[in-house]
Amino acid sequence: MIRYLKNKRGSIALVSALAVTALMGFAALVTDTGILFFNRMELSNMADAAVMAGAHDLPDTSLALQTGRLYAQRNGNATDQIYFTISGNNQIISADATRKVPTFFAKLFNIYSADVHVHAAAAIQPIAAYTGVVPLGVVKQDFVYGTTYTLKVGGGDGTTGNYGALALGGKGGSNYRDNLLYGYDGRINAGDWLYTETGNMAGPTKDGINYRVEQDPYATYDTVQSGSARIIVLPVLDSFDVNGRGEVLVVGFASFFLEGATGSGTQCTVQGKFMRTYVPEGETSDSGTGYGLYGVRLIQ
Repeated sequence: MIRYLKNKRGSIALVSALAVTALMGFAALVTDTGILFFNRMELSNMADAAVMAGAHDLPDTSLALQTGRLYAQRNGNATDQIYFTISGNNQIISADATRKVPTFFAKLFNIYSADVHVHAAAAIQPIAAYTGVVPLGVVKQDFVYGTTYTLKVGGGDGTTGNYGALALGGKGGSNYRDNLLYGYDGRINAGDWLYTETGNMAGPTKDGINYRVEQDPYATYDTVQSGSARIIVLPVLDSFDVNGRGEVLVVGFASFFLEGATGSGTQCTVQGKFMRTYVPEGETSDSGTGYGLYGVRLIQ
């Protein structure tokens, strides 16, 4: 009987030891899995933000890589390893990041650290749909950044009654003026057909353009900040060769720094400098033609 009790106590002790070991192993698994998950999320957020920041400097690959690395250094851990690559005709920046994470309970099983890995990629893509364009159209061409373009011609320079204006959401000088002042509040897509607005409309043009210039009178092409009323978005058209009020095809979108309206009487000409602009709003396309207006999107 005594021998039986000793054997029973020994079995209980063995089972208890095994149970404690199993519980410790489970605690190690749960605790360290949580730690690894948290670090992976943190590393992933850092990598996503770094490629998004770097993408805003594409297609300048050197500057994009510099920006991405700087952002990673400022927002990651000192021991993080992150490598950036550029691809897709200088339209995509990718990051592969690794972080060595110390374990907590797993040390009891001689597992002192574990690596977490993440991958992120961001791309610049042409805007394919936009809300807020001004009612002027430019014909597709090989635009040059920093070059001044005529966005609306003056009286006597138009063809078949058109001077570069568009009828967006309605017709007439009042509607045209409001769209110049505040931007058209409807969405326009590449592939849409828009009606032209006939007539020179010098008065409404001057009202709308002067209002925008007055909102940021000291801005220049080199100093203008995002959100300025002098950064305007225009539909890029396949052609403006129509007679009277006709339809024109939208093939993309371009942004310009608004220099102003010049001329007296009916000679109201609008000019702007072509510029590269990144916008947070607007639908992008990975296959459309870019005309300087882009969105930055995470693609991986």
